[in-house]
Amino acid sequence: MSIYKPAGPAIQAFDFRLIYQVTTVNTSGTLYLIAIDLPDGFTVTNTYWFSGSTALTNAGGTNHYWTALYNSALGLQAQSTDNTAKAVGAGALITDALATPQTITLGNGGQYYVGIMVNSGTGGTQPTMATFGGASSVLGTNSVGGGKFNGSAPTALVGNAPGTAPAITQLAGMPWVGVS
Repeated sequence: MSIYKPAGPAIQAFDFRLIYQVTTVNTSGTLYLIAIDLPDGFTVTNTYWFSGSTALTNAGGTNHYWTALYNSALGLQAQSTDNTAKAVGAGALITDALATPQTITLGNGGQYYVGIMVNSGTGGTQPTMATFGGASSVLGTNSVGGGKFNGSAPTALVGNAPGTAPAITQLAGMPWVGVS
């Protein structure tokens, strides 16, 4: 654990002081998955992420936004509610409670993924995500857990997380995430 993290998260994917780049890779309806190391016995109740310089705007339709926790095999563990009206401001720490808290059982600690999906609807503006741009140096390599460090799964999603996330494509910018 690090003292260099925002208030709230107990575990973070990487030290948030490394965020120095704001990216606009957040494509409407795309699931972004970020690897995080979770220890045995830890209970995940909330997910956290930083928005970038652009806020979510809705063009009059319904936007969908949720986060989820996936295991290393990309199996869904839990999802937050589908936030159809929640504000996602620019440059903000966003917190979402999982619908069902997940305890990492003994022997199952290791690599998990925090998923973020925002669908701003037709004509809306997608929020950006604050990232660590240096992840491009490990592009194409796998983590100790055997999976990619982060990536996207272009699936045109709306209200529900898929039970199994599609194969992910590695991205150069790694969004910051945390859990508590």
